[in-house]
Amino acid sequence: MEPDGRLRVDLEGDGQARSLAVQDQTELLLEGISNDLQGVDVEDCCLTFKVEVRRASSRHVCRLGNWGEGQELRWLAAARCKLWWMTPSWGDAVDAVPPETQFLLVRSGADGAEAYVLFFPLVTGRFRSSITSYQTKQKNSAIQLVVESADEGVVASSIDHVLLVIAGTNPFEVLHRGFRIASELPEAGFRLSTGKPRPKMLDRFGWCTWDAFMDKAWYQSRVTPEGIYEGLRQFAAGGIRVRHVILDDGWQSTGPDLQSLGGKETNTVGEETEILVQDDGLAESTRPPPSGASAAIYGFYRRWIEHAPSNSPMVMLWTVLCRCFNNKLRCTYANEGIDQAKRLRSVRANHLFEQDVPTTPSDRKGRSLRNLIATMKETHGVRSVFCWHHLLGYWCGLEQQSEEFKSLAVVHQPFCPTPGVGEVEPSQKWGFFCSNGDGLAKWYFWCIKTLHSNAFIFESFWCGWCQSRWPVGNRAVWPGIRRWSCNGQAFCHSS
Repeated sequence: MEPDGRLRVDLEGDGQARSLAVQDQTELLLEGISNDLQGVDVEDCCLTFKVEVRRASSRHVCRLGNWGEGQELRWLAAARCKLWWMTPSWGDAVDAVPPETQFLLVRSGADGAEAYVLFFPLVTGRFRSSITSYQTKQKNSAIQLVVESADEGVVASSIDHVLLVIAGTNPFEVLHRGFRIASELPEAGFRLSTGKPRPKMLDRFGWCTWDAFMDKAWYQSRVTPEGIYEGLRQFAAGGIRVRHVILDDGWQSTGPDLQSLGGKETNTVGEETEILVQDDGLAESTRPPPSGASAAIYGFYRRWIEHAPSNSPMVMLWTVLCRCFNNKLRCTYANEGIDQAKRLRSVRANHLFEQDVPTTPSDRKGRSLRNLIATMKETHGVRSVFCWHHLLGYWCGLEQQSEEFKSLAVVHQPFCPTPGVGEVEPSQKWGFFCSNGDGLAKWYFWCIKTLHSNAFIFESFWCGWCQSRWPVGNRAVWPGIRRWSCNGQAFCHSS
């Protein structure tokens, strides 16, 4: 053992009998590692794997094996629970390791002689890796490494640095060392926090409008300027000064897909909507929730379909029912239903936030996003405001028939989720809620409005959610960040 508790990780054997052993552990950690995975030493006590196969492909599935016989293991994992989010999970059975695992920490050995082993799937170039469990032909449980570009046009037969394995007796030292080594690998896409400037905003209290104004039953935002002002007043009354505000869903001009409506323009979110004040003082819009057939469809979907396995009888029944829905019913649902079924119509804020646009920065007349931000700063002491979703459209992308976007030559790309995403969130496998089943817009669209030198926030999405496209978007965005951001920093949210 090394002085700081480091343990050496070795790849032993050949052919189908390859295994992973940890220094000072009498039992093997993993048995039956695929020949497609080749081990490469990075530095002492650390091992990385690369993929070496004969046939180039956009997706490689390589067996990592099962727990060594006689091992008493416990593990902690961070894995996707939905398309957008990750959550922790833990257990001792290999078959419980969730799909789309991005991080796996395993404890092996008896009390007093424990070893902690980190399995860290990596992003290398245009490929990303994840871990999942599966059943072998002999009905045994094992784990495997999935390496994919999610783009059939991006293929490879040799991919370096797809998995990092590191071990030690101190789990915190193992984690720090593992992330440090990963950040120093070729094509690493991140740096440790110790090597980045710390934004001052982290030391001040902030408020996001999501939970305050989102109707979670129907997934509709009811945010309004009046509601934001009232929320800030209530914080102040409780002795809390909000210094940063994230204006989340509900401020953009969106609507259902026009092509599914026969090209007929309909009201965007916020038009012909009144404002009311609830009993708790928070103002919200009177936008009605879905009713009738739309409510019945969405209620059935949420209860029986959203999290059902893709091969379940309920999903098969749903597929048949979707084919029976006529276009009018689809359009009714798209117009009344959840916000995720909408496309961006305009770069301007919707009717609730933008009516009479001020002509000068000092103009305080009319309702506008500029005035909202100015009032929050001057009256309520807010220092910065972040507008969510602004750079890359909306949940279902850009409206192809919008007059504002015609010069962008928007192309709708069919959404093809990876098998892992489909397993985590089966609802992504069908396109009923995106009207025609189109995915996000194929090419990047972004527009930065500088409102009183505010910073901005962007989400790093990519074509069809694939790893191979996000570098293109990042390269396109950074010149704007350097020009418009007051400190050259961007706050990113990425899947």
